[in-house]
Amino acid sequence: MTSDPKKIINDTLKELKKDRTIFHSESDFQHCLAMKLSQQHKEITNIRLERSYFIQPEKNNIDDNEGKIKLDLEFCYKNKKYGIELKYKTKEFEYESQINCEEFKLKNHQAHNLAKYGFWHDVDRIYMLINKKKIYGGFVIFLTNDMHYLDKDDGNNNMSQKFSICNDREVNKDDKLNWYKNGKEIKEYFVNGKDELGESVPKKYKKTIQVKENFTLKWQDYSELSNSVNFKTVFKYLFIEIKNHH
Repeated sequence: MTSDPKKIINDTLKELKKDRTIFHSESDFQHCLAMKLSQQHKEITNIRLERSYFIQPEKNNIDDNEGKIKLDLEFCYKNKKYGIELKYKTKEFEYESQINCEEFKLKNHQAHNLAKYGFWHDVDRIYMLINKKKIYGGFVIFLTNDMHYLDKDDGNNNMSQKFSICNDREVNKDDKLNWYKNGKEIKEYFVNGKDELGESVPKKYKKTIQVKENFTLKWQDYSELSNSVNFKTVFKYLFIEIKNHH
C-alpha cells in the first residue's frame, strides 16, 4: 500500500507510461498525469491545474512576475497541499500510436541552457511556496527524449554548467547556481546598469538559485519507441522531491 506522496507520484508515472508512451506537449503530459492520479489514487484529492499563488516578491528581485507563481499541478494528500512542476522537452520525432491511430509530431525544442535553468527555477519556486506556507511539499518532473540533458556539461565554456541536470549529478545544500560567461561565473547580473548576460537569457532567468538541500539526480526510463521508418527514440524522466524542512 502506498504511504507517501513521492511513492504515489512515481508509481503513477510508471502506470501512465503503459497508456501514454509519448505526449504532444507539456500540457498534454500535465493533463494525463492529473487524470491518472485521480483515477488510480483515491487518497489524492483536490487536484488542480495551473493553480496561481500571489506572494510578496523578494527584495531586489529582478523577475517582474515573481509575485505570481502558477503551479502546473496541485493536489492534497492527508490534508496537506503539494505542488508539481513539469517540463517536457523534445527533439524531432514523428510517431503513429496504435492506440486510436494517433499521430505525434514532436519538434526540436533546443534552448538546452534555458531548459536546464528552468528545472532549477521550478525547484526554487517550490521552495518559495513552501517557505510561504502555501504548500507543504513539492516535486519537479522533467520528461525528455533529448539525451543531451543526461550528459555531463563540458568545462567552463558552457554557460549553463552550474545548472546541469546530468545523470548522477550531486548538488549540495547551500550551493549557489549561476550562469557563466567567457569561463567566468557571473554572481551579479546587473552592474552599474549593465546587463552582464544581455538578451541571450530572459530577465526572469537572471537570478542566482540557492539550493536548500542535497540532491542526487537519477534519470529513469519512461519509454522506447520506433516509428514507421524504424527511427528510434527513448524517453527518460528526472523526478525529485522538494521537502519541507520547517
